[in-house]
Amino acid sequence: MSELKKIEDAWLGLNIKEEENKNIPHEEILKLWADILPELRQPKGWSKTRRQHLKARWFEKEKRQTIAYWEGLFKFIKESDFLTGKVKGSKFQIDLPWLVQS
Repeated sequence: MSELKKIEDAWLGLNIKEEENKNIPHEEILKLWADILPELRQPKGWSKTRRQHLKARWFEKEKRQTIAYWEGLFKFIKESDFLTGKVKGSKFQIDLPWLVQS
């Protein structure tokens, strides 16, 4: 496997064992997003690619491996005029797929 492929797989979380993926609370995180940020776009589905992106963000740092972290992040987003699309002249508004893809 090329070095570039290893880096890409690590970024996408593809090198994480599948059983570890089962420990990631995807549904709970989606529910938190909906509960805390109902005014923002809600994911219509949670595809394998989106699951991989969330998995990568989850395992990137140990502090991200708790529901409390995601709740705090979503509350921070709620307080941001820029991230919630309230800044005059800006069309940007964050959504969960974009957040976990980044």
